[in-house]
Amino acid sequence: MQQPDPDVLARLALECDIQPLLHGRLESAGRLDLIPENFRESLAAARHKCRMDNILLLAEAEKAIDALAGAGVMPVVLKGMDIIHRYGMDFDLRRMDDMDLLVPTGQVKDSMAALAAAGWKLPHRIYDSNWAPYHTGLESSGPIMVYLEIHWNIIQEGRYRLDPADLFARAGKLEVGGRPVLGLHIHDLAVHTLLHHVSSHFHRKLKNWIDLHLLSMEDGFRWESVVDRAREWGGLPGAAMSMRHAGRLFPNWFPEEVVKLFGPERLRSLALKPLASTHPLDMYRKTSSRLVEMLLSAAMVSKPWRLPAAMRMFRGEPDYLRGVLDVDQHDS
Repeated sequence: MQQPDPDVLARLALECDIQPLLHGRLESAGRLDLIPENFRESLAAARHKCRMDNILLLAEAEKAIDALAGAGVMPVVLKGMDIIHRYGMDFDLRRMDDMDLLVPTGQVKDSMAALAAAGWKLPHRIYDSNWAPYHTGLESSGPIMVYLEIHWNIIQEGRYRLDPADLFARAGKLEVGGRPVLGLHIHDLAVHTLLHHVSSHFHRKLKNWIDLHLLSMEDGFRWESVVDRAREWGGLPGAAMSMRHAGRLFPNWFPEEVVKLFGPERLRSLALKPLASTHPLDMYRKTSSRLVEMLLSAAMVSKPWRLPAAMRMFRGEPDYLRGVLDVDQHDS
């Protein structure tokens, strides 16, 4: 069997965002000797950076959670912050790009005011680039700026149908730095992971699939329930295409019989065939193109009449967002 080219392996580990995990797995197995010394050093450096970055992010997250608690808000932690604390992971095995917190829609303004009072910098207008239809980005005031995303939903309204109150009703208890928070129900988190992959245009990062595999091994996890939840949200087409990508990358984790539960999606696959990629890591070509992004977004809509709303970034300012940016905040 031909040994992998270490330079190619190093590039792929970086591109797939698994350098820290790869180093950790090899180290725990006592097999770091399998890779060349220069690659071993680069993996160790990436893991060290991941540890430092995550410690900084989590320290800032604890301040944000404290500020929200002072306003009577208990958030749901999302993505990496959830996974790390749900499974007691070492901070240097899974990279966190930012922090994501979901707050109840009726407490969005109070949350923003509390965070602004704690020194977080809010965007100056709703159409700033760090706004999306279901979250906004805030910047920390420290010497090293980090991002915090406050969500009032986890998926785009109009494209999908989801009452965020249902997420809170099903959420379970977690702790971040000894602070009580909430974590999504395992089936909600699984669907969110799949639909987040769609909104990220089927990128090459593999940590989402590692997260999904961990979830799938939990007691009480049922793929049939994930399918039902995705259908309930109007996100089954996107979830199905994401599962096809997951099955292509990790057939042992997501075997064909699991992928088929989400439906064949033959018409969508046929429509997107001109964009199909032959690269083993990619589903589609040229996903950085705005036109391809729009085509993929259109193809993942569950019902044709949802297309106009799905293709618009903003559908007007919801009631619970009115006045959010009018809260007092410190000048940066």
